[in-house]
Amino acid sequence: MSHWIPQPAVALNAYDINEKPNAQGIYEYSVGGKRFKMLNGGKIEGIDIVESECLPEIVNRVLGRALTTRRKKIRSLVINSHGNIGRLRIGEGITMQNVHNLAPLKGKVERVYLTACLVGCDNEGFNFCNRIATIVNATVFAPEDLQFTDSQSRISKFLTFRIDSFEGFVYEFKPNCSPIRNTRLSEPIDYEEEGYIGL
Repeated sequence: MSHWIPQPAVALNAYDINEKPNAQGIYEYSVGGKRFKMLNGGKIEGIDIVESECLPEIVNRVLGRALTTRRKKIRSLVINSHGNIGRLRIGEGITMQNVHNLAPLKGKVERVYLTACLVGCDNEGFNFCNRIATIVNATVFAPEDLQFTDSQSRISKFLTFRIDSFEGFVYEFKPNCSPIRNTRLSEPIDYEEEGYIGL
């Protein structure tokens, strides 16, 4: 299953600095003890982030992509990484201590999708996600549960206009508002109907 996201879209992909993409441009890294493959396709453009990259550098790379669009903004920013309550493990990490560095993205991003485990869980997660929404002035979607890939294939593919579905409930955070708990973001797409089996 997957969710459609507004375009243009950019995915920030966390990966181990020692790993390289294969011939198809796929990076592998460990999520929940399983191998996880991430494939960007079509209109979801990927930016690969190494462990040592600082947040201002990451923000500048996103701004650079935004400036190449017709409206000079990105409608969907997907952050694919490990996480925990109120923390994203991408680059040097994003926490309450450095989240203010996202401020240059204000007005340049409409929606932020956090695919990391537990990032929207409990008060600490609520405060963190609300802070991102307020700083960037964007709607943030974040899960409260552990996130997994398919148990058989262990592959997640980010295909044209879509991201992989979330496990469990997803919270929607709007700037300066209380979070809304949703069971899904939009009508899910059945991969089997589209010829993508085992996702």
